[in-house]
Amino acid sequence: MSSNIPIMSLYDRLSQCEVNLVDSPIQQQASFLPLTCLDDNITKPTISKQLSFSTKLFHPNVADKILRNGRKIFAILTLIGEQRTIRQMIQEGLTDEHLPLSNSDSEDKSNNILVSKNDDKQFKCFASLDRVRVRDFLMWQWALQAPVFEGFGQHIDIDAKCPLPLISCTEVNDAPGQVYKATIHSDHLKGAVAHGSHLQVAIKELKTWKEFDKERENLRKIQHLEHKHLIKLIATCTRASANYVIFPWADGGNLGQFWKQQDSNRTREVALWSLRQMLGLVGALVALHSGNCRHGDLKPENILHFKEEGILVISDVGVSKFHNKATRLREAPTNTRATTPIYEAPETHDPDNPRSRRWDMWSMGCMFLEHTIWLLYGHQVMMRFRRSRISDDPQIDNGSFYRRTDQDTDPVHFQVRKAFERLRQDPCCQAGTALGDLVSLISRHLLVSLEERADAEMLFVKLEEIVDKSEESSSYFRIKFDSEAETRRFLEVL
Repeated sequence: MSSNIPIMSLYDRLSQCEVNLVDSPIQQQASFLPLTCLDDNITKPTISKQLSFSTKLFHPNVADKILRNGRKIFAILTLIGEQRTIRQMIQEGLTDEHLPLSNSDSEDKSNNILVSKNDDKQFKCFASLDRVRVRDFLMWQWALQAPVFEGFGQHIDIDAKCPLPLISCTEVNDAPGQVYKATIHSDHLKGAVAHGSHLQVAIKELKTWKEFDKERENLRKIQHLEHKHLIKLIATCTRASANYVIFPWADGGNLGQFWKQQDSNRTREVALWSLRQMLGLVGALVALHSGNCRHGDLKPENILHFKEEGILVISDVGVSKFHNKATRLREAPTNTRATTPIYEAPETHDPDNPRSRRWDMWSMGCMFLEHTIWLLYGHQVMMRFRRSRISDDPQIDNGSFYRRTDQDTDPVHFQVRKAFERLRQDPCCQAGTALGDLVSLISRHLLVSLEERADAEMLFVKLEEIVDKSEESSSYFRIKFDSEAETRRFLEVL
């Protein structure tokens, strides 16, 4: 019984494979052919069908040579309708490894001599094609040049015309800097980054070489730490004057978004998970600080929630500051980029005090306190606590956890002190409870003067004790959410 379904030509099958990303914000040449397009369509039977009778008769090994190292070239020739020229190209030694090709520097462009950008080898086999077909070849070749991501931390250097293998790409409007949410085609994922499906990523664009080189070098060092609570680097990429850093996409947003989105989902399980995540984040700081590095800009926007893995991860580590000499409290002031005022440490205003690794401990204490208030009383109360630290004079009260006056800088804002006092009176935060010990840890070892502040190793040990006891004893891990009376009492002190 005959079928009415027409048999698609090889040209049609290749054209149908093309991924054409319209209006991509980061690349003009956005079309590419996924790798499986070649695997599925450039086979020995399909090649033989395209070859002339004389070629198959007098050059029986042509199909095998195409399969071995000429499938991309054969696909391009098929797309421009010039399969007949494949024999001459093979005879001249042209292979997929020579791609991409470009016009030679010869003033006479009519001779159609093309040059490999990889080894400068010249090819005269295009002389039989007219200039339009050569132009089409040079255009189509880029659709088969999309790079493959083969593991974490690699660097990719590609031509301005070369597409990234993206099936979607949109700008993230509420992100700091130039950030895009994109999806990499699964065919172009190998090794550790491959998991059988397309991969959502965050692509950060850096405008200057200096900024890119610094971030790339810092990220390279940090990847060696291999800590699951530190952001993984998929790749860095240079394309002409554009520089990109590519990370996994955090499907749960950042910590600030988590507080808002999960406000109605505060449960005992979430509270215990929170303690485990605090321990993990501090463990990541131990790794950073042990490598003579401080983060310098810890804030909720730089703590990402990977929902599928169920973890919080420190991001934006590319701006971290590395030091050649290991010091606990540095002897001279050092510089890093401007931080978010809310979470910066009070010593930022003292030119005689350096930015040591204990700067990060203050920032972590701020977030831990906010998270504790969020757990007990909810997002609105936490935001009310934040607003209580802002006055008409931003030089004195700008939302930070300390207060700066003309006379001195109080290392702890009076509203923070009042919050600590009120929390200690909440039955969930009494002495001998998990949250009570956590609040005590924050108030006595984190949100204190630089000299009294704990380092990451000490904080990890103390937090680990709290987590272990919480997992072993339900009476120790005592929590009640949205107690109307306790919420009202907390709000009264703000």
